Amino acid sequence: MHLEKYFTGATIPHIYFKDYQHEEFNLDPIEKQVKIVTVLKKCEKIIDDRKKEMQFSLKRIPVIIYQNAKNVSIFSYAGEGAGNTEIIWE
Repeated sequence: MHLEKYFTGATIPHIYFKDYQHEEFNLDPIEKQVKIVTVLKKCEKIIDDRKKEMQFSLKRIPVIIYQNAKNVSIFSYAGEGAGNTEIIWE
């Protein structure tokens, strides 16, 4: 469907329902629409699952840091380029 003939306005084109309300739309058969929706729902579920996994992982970061902090030694020294800090993970 081409609605360009209904555009008005130079800077920001507008289109009004009253102008195209009698146009016919070409729709795929309902079977194909259902297949498309099914695929999109699967994609949406995958995205939601990944978001949940990421949220869980982000919540675990402070725990992991705390658990490993007891194995960390931090040394500050005033050598070349004063204010150097060395972190040693054991």
